[in-house]
Amino acid sequence: MNSRRSFIKNIAFALPALSLAEILLASSCSKSADKKHVKRIGIIGAGISGLQVAYLLKLQNQFDLEILEASDNIGGRIQSLNNNQFSSANNIELGAQFAYGNTNNAWYDMISKYNPINTDAYKAKAYVIDETIKSESTLSSDADFVKVNKIINSTYGYASNDVSIEQFMMNNNVPERVKFIYQNNMETCSGGSMDRVSLLMANEEGLKNRQQDQYRLKNTNFTEVLTKQYSSVLTKVRNNTVVKEIEYSGDVVKVKDQNGLVRIYDKLIVTVPLSILKDGDIKFSPELPKAKHEAMEMLGMDAGIRVILKVKTKFWPNDTTVLYSGGDAGIFNIEKDSDNNYLLSSMIVGKTAEKMNNRSEANVLSDIQADFTTAFGADAANSIVDSKVVFWSDMPYIKGTYSYQKVGGSMANREALAKAIDQKIFFAGEATNAKGNSGSIHGALETASRVTDEVLGSF
Repeated sequence: MNSRRSFIKNIAFALPALSLAEILLASSCSKSADKKHVKRIGIIGAGISGLQVAYLLKLQNQFDLEILEASDNIGGRIQSLNNNQFSSANNIELGAQFAYGNTNNAWYDMISKYNPINTDAYKAKAYVIDETIKSESTLSSDADFVKVNKIINSTYGYASNDVSIEQFMMNNNVPERVKFIYQNNMETCSGGSMDRVSLLMANEEGLKNRQQDQYRLKNTNFTEVLTKQYSSVLTKVRNNTVVKEIEYSGDVVKVKDQNGLVRIYDKLIVTVPLSILKDGDIKFSPELPKAKHEAMEMLGMDAGIRVILKVKTKFWPNDTTVLYSGGDAGIFNIEKDSDNNYLLSSMIVGKTAEKMNNRSEANVLSDIQADFTTAFGADAANSIVDSKVVFWSDMPYIKGTYSYQKVGGSMANREALAKAIDQKIFFAGEATNAKGNSGSIHGALETASRVTDEVLGSF
């Protein structure tokens, strides 16, 4: 206030002919001019990459930030199940479940203050082979089991001619009775159907990440971590704002939402999943460069279904924490519930998930009960007391799991997808990670750091 009075006083003495109204108008215009120097930056998507970019840019204390999120929540593919949705007090993650490794991992660093547990430290596996459930220790003399594990180990680190994961399995003659072990391992790790995923590129990306120790949280969940970590930017999030068009031919970027409202930004950061870009859910004007479309054609993002079961009866060997069932839900992670029941969690991806996508949650549960009856008996099927089925590909602003490279792909595809346009539109998210960490939370965080540097360097 004092500075404003001084401004008016000085002007009045210097230019006595000016009216008070003209003086006040001059002061107001001066302030408006100052405000024009504040750059507006828009961020599309409130997943972890979008939130991290906003957090890093807010630290600069020089931008007007806004995050446009199509859904009514934050986190994107990080979503946790709360007690109102399922009859368990345990921490249950519906999307991303782990931090892979604890070195050079920004996601692990973020959750480290919440005492993460290493799930690999106490893994004990059991398998349904020949309609009989067997612990891993009893299969050491089973020639087919020994062979499939040897082939799985040789898959990691593959560096020869590019083939699909399925072709590699066929070339190595995986025995029919244990093929489900190989398929479930590879598809869960890569996020796609093994006939579509490049084995060569998978080893540069998702497969190598998932060989590391897996860390999860027991006393809190990932959604709560995000809420606390990004509390300073949550007021910047505009939920239920579906971006339909982006026009960037002029000096600014114009963004139109589903209601026809147009927002104007100096810079725009796009962090939506690969599937949204591939399906053309957002119209760009001018159209995205040809190189981006070509890159997206070589990248895939398959359907995914998360299945959570609560069972009252243990029908597996003691100490089992991972169960290979051989059914559509091929791998279940097992943990004891707080009320002495058990929680079984499975992620179904690729063609199997696509086959199940048009079915209801009740029908999916019925299919799993039929698989349980075949593998474990009717008592096992009847022991399910609660269930939750999440169709990730049916979520309109996500549409799947995470990205992978098709056969013939290269890291150049990630680089092309990540490349900024005209120093005005920037791209982040796990699919744009060209450092070998795509398909992971820490990979998404790495892209947020990259984009922040790009935006700051563009002014």
